[in-house]
Amino acid sequence: MSQTNILDELKFRYQTGGILTQLIMINVAVFILINFVQLVFVLMSSGEGVDRSVQYEQFLHYLMVPDAPKQFIKQFWSIFTYMFAHERLLHILFNMLWLYWFGTLFKNYIGESKILPVYIMGGIVGALFFMAAYNLFPVFENVDGYAIGASAAVMAIVFATATMIPNYEMRFILIGSIQLKWVALIVILLDIISIPKGNAGGHIAHLGGAFYGYLFATSFKNGNDWTKPFYTVWDGIRNFFDFSSSAKKSRKSKVKMAYKNEDKIKQSQTTSTHKKAAYTSKDKQEKIDDILDKIGKSGYPSLTEEEKAFLFQYSRED
Repeated sequence: MSQTNILDELKFRYQTGGILTQLIMINVAVFILINFVQLVFVLMSSGEGVDRSVQYEQFLHYLMVPDAPKQFIKQFWSIFTYMFAHERLLHILFNMLWLYWFGTLFKNYIGESKILPVYIMGGIVGALFFMAAYNLFPVFENVDGYAIGASAAVMAIVFATATMIPNYEMRFILIGSIQLKWVALIVILLDIISIPKGNAGGHIAHLGGAFYGYLFATSFKNGNDWTKPFYTVWDGIRNFFDFSSSAKKSRKSKVKMAYKNEDKIKQSQTTSTHKKAAYTSKDKQEKIDDILDKIGKSGYPSLTEEEKAFLFQYSRED
């Protein structure tokens, strides 16, 4: 396969894979770039390469969130870049696996259009937790810290999913099936007890991401969608830079919520539409709240075909 074919294939997968695929591909691309830059500095070094090593660390620090507010103001963009940057293979491997596993469930039960804002906001809140901890707790007084990696953003996806469908079972090799609520609890406890043992800033950032994911899902189950302001700003930026019409069409296709068994839902859509017309605005909100509560307790598969059809039709109106 030629280099051109490989690039075309990657471009095609990026354009058609959805936001979850795009997030993973961006993280992998940044990981390759960071390690390529490191390779260049190593090859260009002489002797022990101390100067080149320092230059590489300076380059990396521009992508990482610093603990000092004054330094952060000078590189404010790092609150976004840090959540896409990884230096070590195992770090990105585990983050992307968790993002794929839980992101797939998130897409099916909450909606693909909400993955990006929850990922971004989880990363931002994680960074704020990190900076707050390093400036409030005396133990970090003489320590310079930097945060890097998608862990906080991924934790937001994990906890949003676990909060939305807590009883959904995930199967693990050698362990068996475990409900998501217990998976989330174990993960958060491991982060808490790991704070004194190293990488305290990273574990604290994880707590921030998890906190946001929990709050988002709790609010979403109560009928409040925190992602709407995000897309209001995002659409404004897109319009400002006058994106191509094909990009706009792609955006429209992603704002619809994704659900399982969509073919079956469409078949009952006509009947559901007539029934749904009789609902007042208050009745619709109460019904959608009841359905979301049912999803949270028993999972999406527990819904009746009528409830699935109602939920699908309701999401199309948004």
